[in-house]
Amino acid sequence: MRVTSLGLVVLVALLLGAAPGPLHPGSSAATPAASLAFGDLDCGGGLGIGDAQKLARSLIGLAVTQGDGCPAMGEPVGIDGVERLWGDVDCGGSLGIGDAQKLARSLIGLQVTQGAGCPAIGAPVEIGPPAPLSPQELAARLHAATDTAQAEALLRRVYPELGVGLYTEDGQQILAGVETGPDDFYLYDAESELLARNYVERQLFGLHTATLFLEEAGVVDADSGQPLSDADVLSRLADGVAAARADESQFTWRLIDELGLVQEDPLDLAAAGLDPATTYLDSVQTFLVLYDMTLGLPVPAGASAEVLSAAGGPNARTQALHDYSLLAQGFVASVDPVAPTHWKHDASSVAEERTLEAQVSWVPGAQVTRGFTAGPLRLVAIPSALGAEPADVSWVSSGLLKNGAWKKLENSDRTGEIGDASIVFVPKTEPCPGKGSVQTETPTVFVIFVIQVKSAFFPHRSLGSISKVVKTGVEVSRHTAGGGASAGGPAPLAASGATSATDPSEGLPCAYEGHASATHDELGIGVVTYTTTASDLRFQLQPPDPAHPGGATYKLVQGTVTVQVTGEAGDCTISGGYTIAQPMDDGVHIFGGSIAVDPQNNRYAAAGGVADYEQHVFINCPDQPPVWLGTVGHLWVSTTNVPPLVPNRSFTPGDVLQGSFDTAGNPLGWTSHYEWSFEPILCEAGGPAGAASAPDLAQREAAGGGTC
Repeated sequence: MRVTSLGLVVLVALLLGAAPGPLHPGSSAATPAASLAFGDLDCGGGLGIGDAQKLARSLIGLAVTQGDGCPAMGEPVGIDGVERLWGDVDCGGSLGIGDAQKLARSLIGLQVTQGAGCPAIGAPVEIGPPAPLSPQELAARLHAATDTAQAEALLRRVYPELGVGLYTEDGQQILAGVETGPDDFYLYDAESELLARNYVERQLFGLHTATLFLEEAGVVDADSGQPLSDADVLSRLADGVAAARADESQFTWRLIDELGLVQEDPLDLAAAGLDPATTYLDSVQTFLVLYDMTLGLPVPAGASAEVLSAAGGPNARTQALHDYSLLAQGFVASVDPVAPTHWKHDASSVAEERTLEAQVSWVPGAQVTRGFTAGPLRLVAIPSALGAEPADVSWVSSGLLKNGAWKKLENSDRTGEIGDASIVFVPKTEPCPGKGSVQTETPTVFVIFVIQVKSAFFPHRSLGSISKVVKTGVEVSRHTAGGGASAGGPAPLAASGATSATDPSEGLPCAYEGHASATHDELGIGVVTYTTTASDLRFQLQPPDPAHPGGATYKLVQGTVTVQVTGEAGDCTISGGYTIAQPMDDGVHIFGGSIAVDPQNNRYAAAGGVADYEQHVFINCPDQPPVWLGTVGHLWVSTTNVPPLVPNRSFTPGDVLQGSFDTAGNPLGWTSHYEWSFEPILCEAGGPAGAASAPDLAQREAAGGGTC
């Protein structure tokens, strides 16, 4: 981010001045080829402050007006044959306030930075639709999408392949499909937004959800005439995916397959031995399965999208698809990140216990509180509460339970009044506390909500139970039982002044503890200062990395970081900040760090970063409402200009790692000052300070705990 008083004041002063326009003024499928100046975002025939203003408005959800056929902000388009996002004027791969600022800077003759190969702002370019994406590319881009708008733009590139039209709630066409009348199946943009949101938030569905809606649609087994079972659906999934791998023309099933393979824990739907009870599909996979198995599209252009309703309302198959798109997608589940833990050294301690907290709630606000005035859902108003009952909750993790046990709370098995559920994980107690090497793993926990959902269209009819699944990881470490420190684990005491060990597994502290701070000044015509303090830090020694046998790494496992932002730009002030209370990386709140040590050469390096993408920092201008300033991530400790974790700062083994470091102004206008102090936490022979006494160990051995 680069702030200038003139560019910023112009943006802020005019931010709220444009008249609202269509929500979806265009689409990639309909984008005509045209020659425009790069940065002419409203397709008005020239560049002006209005282009920057409209981009800034779109970033905070305000409507903008654009020329006919002009791409929507953030929509993928072809620019001189290269796919880019409309409004991404620095070609950074995403839209942000920096793009609006750079557009404003260029208008007053100030220099801007752009990515390699990016057209100059104002240069003539050819605009056209982007090249088609393969199912593999679509799956990869969907998986990488970080917000609903990005995912929804990608889904709009899927619908034409299916023959699915997309319309506003009042019947305005956004994308044309094969529908021939208002009672054929097509999606509303409200449904598409919910589908995208569920995908980005990694909402998973039990296989029974697909079975439920297939039964509602009247889909039966051709031989028995009976509704499909979960096992039947899984078998058809495996057959469809296997056939698609041999026939690239089967777009729907190839995309279903690729969406499974791209997940963090890849799902191979063609693999043998899958259990229907533990096979989870994402929101888009479930929609594609339901769509293909009910309507069987695409069909030749101009043909009817299945059977028209004799009574003028939606038929059973389109009803089931709309029920899934609105009701199953209408509530979201979440689980809070959990701090790392360790097997107990003292059975009576509760410090190692961790409470897992999850919640299920209906999507609030305008995303579901909408009235449909055209098409199959006309006269239907989706209420803000969709008839949800308290949800049954299950906590499933065989990996975590190898390291401890669950301790249930009042709301562990069924959600409370606000849809919340909690459970406590209690780690095991080490047989030989603190002895042996440290082993760390992060088992996955599946939190399964089973909820009864009533149809918004027929309030007295329950659709049955829908399972919504979210997952999280819990990092658990432990010392392996054994006779003293093993290779790669915590080693005997490294005394102050000792020489460096020839074996990097010897002579190392168990951990480093301390604090760090950083000040970043962003210098333009205005000044913005980020003041960051990181306290109560603990860096834990990690198992050896075979790829770097000569060194050791300490990972941040504890700490708190606080960021305070102040500044000014003309008559406007900038203020705000946030705190992250534990190391984490959930894609929105990021706080982590490491220390790398080269014990053979007595050198080290430390690096740690922080970012928070919620709205915490605002620009306040006279007589204007506050405007969110998109903040950027930055480092809270850095010991050199060398890329992080390349040890090149000298130290004496056993002494405190401390110092300061200043960076010169870089091309983006930043100057930074860092200070840090990390004290070694030394190990006693056979284990860390505070290890169990000999009588305690004798008692454990007598109880069958093994020889320490």
